[in-house]
Amino acid sequence: MKTQQTYMWSNWSGFQQAHPQHILHPENVLELQHIVQSHPKIRVVGAGHSFTPLVCTDATLVSLNQIFGVASSDTAHSRCSIYAGTRLYNLDQYLEPINQALMNQGDIDQQSLAGAVSTGTHGTGADLHCISAYVEDFELLTASGEILNCSRTENPEIFAAGGVSLGSLGILTKITMQNRPRFKLKEHI
Repeated sequence: MKTQQTYMWSNWSGFQQAHPQHILHPENVLELQHIVQSHPKIRVVGAGHSFTPLVCTDATLVSLNQIFGVASSDTAHSRCSIYAGTRLYNLDQYLEPINQALMNQGDIDQQSLAGAVSTGTHGTGADLHCISAYVEDFELLTASGEILNCSRTENPEIFAAGGVSLGSLGILTKITMQNRPRFKLKEHI
């Protein structure tokens, strides 16, 4: 696990700043689970793209940037389980080989997948919803260190609350997205 030596964090614009005691970068869910169980107060940060002081803390700040990539995919149903720290701008390299694309994406691609889901990130289109509407299931690490699988049928109340939870429900560690087959956009001028 990486531990950052400079204990100052700021969001992308620099308007939100924090001076946590520790900034930790776990490399897997087991390390993350250990952090949750051994630190009394933590806050998780994705890409720091929020305008609000959502992650500002003087305790322990945990970055999911090292927990990224694809865990599994279901090509027949265009679904893919993706680790929470995966940045949206990197998703294409994981989805292209399995012929998938996100259903919708915001105009900014700097967020982590968990951050985009947790904050209601949305694109445009009359028939398109925010990114969290395309979540099929997720893995959630609770404050007690328990890992819950949540879907419309398993822990459905938690699943419903997880759509735009702003990180207050627990830590999303893995998210299964309902995707679509890959497509190309063509601009006509």
